Amino acid sequence: MQDMIPNLKWKKCLMLNGSPFMYKNDSSNLPVCPAIYRWRFENPIGEIKKVYLGEAQNLKNRIEGYKNIGRPELKKEFEGWSRELIYLDTLEIGNFKINEKPYSAKSLYSDCTRKLFENIMLYQELGQGYKILNYGYE
Repeated sequence: MQDMIPNLKWKKCLMLNGSPFMYKNDSSNLPVCPAIYRWRFENPIGEIKKVYLGEAQNLKNRIEGYKNIGRPELKKEFEGWSRELIYLDTLEIGNFKINEKPYSAKSLYSDCTRKLFENIMLYQELGQGYKILNYGYE
């Protein structure tokens, strides 16, 4: 294990048939586990234009909640974009250490650790030039 923040990577969330998971797809086959996730809004030629990041104790339940978005401005962003172009990614986390404390994907069972990784990834996304849809970043 390395004593540093690892190269964290987004991984496309796939359906059982291998196609990318998209907004309003049936979430029944998503894992029931903690995760850091990103909704990726692409234009028709595949360029990322907007992102929304979140963290969840139970990914399946959290993604199911996007069928009834409560925040009006966020709902407008989701419903106003072609839903065929809104994809779900999850954060891939390897084993590493910070100040000799080991971290891995299992560390996401801690609320504090999930929020830490969500904020690290929000900070990284800010430098990419995408519109960030998270509250406080609009």
